[in-house]
Amino acid sequence: MQLLFQLVFILLPIWLGGQVQDSLQHTIFEPGLISISGWSEGSPSITADGQTLLFTRYKNYGKQVPYIARRTADSWTVERFHPLDTIYNLAISPDGQQVFYKKRFEDGSAQSYRLQRTGEGGWSAPEELPGPLFQNAGYFRVAQDGTLYMYINSAAGNPRGIYYAEPQPDGSYAQPQWLSDAVSPYGSTTYTPIVNADETRLIVNRAGIVPGPVEDKLGQKGLRFHQKYNGQWDTGTRIEGIPYTYYAEVLPEGRLIFVHKGDLYEIDLMDTNIAMTIGGRKARIQAELGSMEQAYAKGDLERVAQSYAPRGRIFAGGKEVARASYGIKKYWTESGLEPVRWALASYLITDDPQEIYRSERWQALDRKPVKFKNLDYLLFEGGLYQFGQSALTYRRDDKVETSTVPFLIFWMDLWGEPKIWVDSY
Repeated sequence: MQLLFQLVFILLPIWLGGQVQDSLQHTIFEPGLISISGWSEGSPSITADGQTLLFTRYKNYGKQVPYIARRTADSWTVERFHPLDTIYNLAISPDGQQVFYKKRFEDGSAQSYRLQRTGEGGWSAPEELPGPLFQNAGYFRVAQDGTLYMYINSAAGNPRGIYYAEPQPDGSYAQPQWLSDAVSPYGSTTYTPIVNADETRLIVNRAGIVPGPVEDKLGQKGLRFHQKYNGQWDTGTRIEGIPYTYYAEVLPEGRLIFVHKGDLYEIDLMDTNIAMTIGGRKARIQAELGSMEQAYAKGDLERVAQSYAPRGRIFAGGKEVARASYGIKKYWTESGLEPVRWALASYLITDDPQEIYRSERWQALDRKPVKFKNLDYLLFEGGLYQFGQSALTYRRDDKVETSTVPFLIFWMDLWGEPKIWVDSY
């Protein structure tokens, strides 16, 4: 059987223990315009189109002053967000039609509120979010479908951590529900949720961890990245290289802004060990293809085999030819072929496989890989599909041959890195 390779792998869970160096290059976000001297900035949130940023300035953390920044052709305009006076923290919804905020009062009490856009372009009067849990809620984020994510401090026997509340047909919100023990483990303070568009990826800040056995179990404090598989959240991994921060936001172009030393700072998520945006994930897939080509050309087939999933699958002509770690390692290292070079061309990466099947390249194929719809039992939510061509060159019996085939790949971001779950060629 000819050895025609497209990698199928899932990244093994990585425990990021030990001392983490906050070494990523980070720069002040819009210095002198949004991040200014003499004030601390916090509570950043942005609309899905990237045009409107809400944030705060303060000298007293409990009494933060809200500001709104609107993107211009090459800069931002910044002004006070006049519907509110001082607040504790706040967030704008992806569509820009709602603002959620928490306010603390002199007697020590607190309450959460919502503002809504009016038909005249203004803002409604503040509306209390009802129920005892909302009194302790804050650090809000709104998902694309309107689901409200938040941090709730422990009260009346409820655990402390990340909750979510579903929007109701009448415009109200259901009472908050606990998100996951994996996201907010006992012994930590987990807050500042940032959720991606399809709510399968989440960044939170984990704090309140006591050094010693608790830290050994939960990891160091800082931003953590979680993913959902089959309806369950994983235990996540710490985002390396970023100083400790209590508030962050992901910009639509794939940059992360975070609070540090009284200012907002920014980095490119591509520089971290995680990827949230589809654009960033696509770029990482392309980079991974290059790494696979290089490993093959060096003859490091064991290194290639180590990139596979513990339960990965390779299908050739609809027939499974390799599965799981042992089978995949054998497939690579016991082929009897001597690697020469490998060229992986990517035609299309998408979250909708039907986009692939409608493409002219796909339609023009004489022999097509088995479609993903026949392999659905292997797939998870939130993955990306890739259509491309493999040209694998090898030496066998002193003769150099090249096998050129089209491929379909299903990628998942596991622990923030792109890995292939299913390959069909």
